[in-house]
Amino acid sequence: MARQIFVQKANGASTTPNEAANAFHAGDAGLVGVWSVTAGAYLDANFISSAGAMIPDEFQITQVHGDNTIPSATKIIKKANVSKITVRMADAAGITVATTATDTVSSAANSTSYYYKIIQKSPVGDWRANYEDFVNPLASSASTYDRVGKIWSAEFTTDATATAAELRDGIVAAINALGKDCPMTATSASTANLTVAAPANSGLVFEVVSNVPGVVNATFAPTLSNGSGYVAAAMEKRFGAYQTGITNHLHLPKNVRYADTSKLYDVITFHLDGGTAGLPNNQNFSLNVPGGDEENIVEWWIDSLWVDGSSLFDAIFAGAGAGAVDMDGAASAGTERVLYLRA
Repeated sequence: MARQIFVQKANGASTTPNEAANAFHAGDAGLVGVWSVTAGAYLDANFISSAGAMIPDEFQITQVHGDNTIPSATKIIKKANVSKITVRMADAAGITVATTATDTVSSAANSTSYYYKIIQKSPVGDWRANYEDFVNPLASSASTYDRVGKIWSAEFTTDATATAAELRDGIVAAINALGKDCPMTATSASTANLTVAAPANSGLVFEVVSNVPGVVNATFAPTLSNGSGYVAAAMEKRFGAYQTGITNHLHLPKNVRYADTSKLYDVITFHLDGGTAGLPNNQNFSLNVPGGDEENIVEWWIDSLWVDGSSLFDAIFAGAGAGAVDMDGAASAGTERVLYLRA
């Protein structure tokens, strides 16, 4: 599957983000818009009519990078090759932290060795939550995304008068003494409680294997919300090759990027016929090949702060016909809505 990602520049505290409404080479850097090849102009309405029909026969999704600069754009997309346009509304959350339950150390035997092993798994969504840190690792405990399968082992031996609280405190200290090489941290509370958690916003997943009485051996993962700014940053970088035509680099430092990890985004997805016709995904972005073997995807990520009736989005995506609905900023968080459906 070929995929192009356009992350609209966030508008700070503004609740009325606007898409590009100027020529290819002009406008505020980071704005995304719909260029009608048919009309020879950007659209501020009349893309999807209130009857659910697509008006221009040919169009492009473009992103300007400032006055007199070269924009990013899709190839010319033909109306006949658009099967569906959807919008996925953001959840009111980002990335939750992978954490164990609050385990209660139930007992401890005298003069006995106990272990607590932490095994790193593939991050949630694979690369989605961590790609930025993977290609630009920091000298911090959270930059361990390349260590899938690594095992950290904390050990503690009780004394001759063991208690559950002693065992809990000893295991917590042993885990935290593993150093910055281990990204997970342990905390304790009263009644011999023990909790281990991954770093905030890391997307890390880990498994616990332990012989400490009361500890649950299981795999723990975070929850990644729809529209997370961390996913937007990862998507923008991972699929940057389709913006530039350069596909033999892991990291494209000269690309301009607009994703804001502090934001939540609604995601408009264009589902297009025609595929890569047997070529590897990184060698072709063929939007209009009849009978192609894969679907192509174009995603437009827009700050979820936009307000229904206060921007050009609901004018462009009027929708409501052919099984589709209009663009609605009041739609339920996390839901997907169909804006256009080919008859």
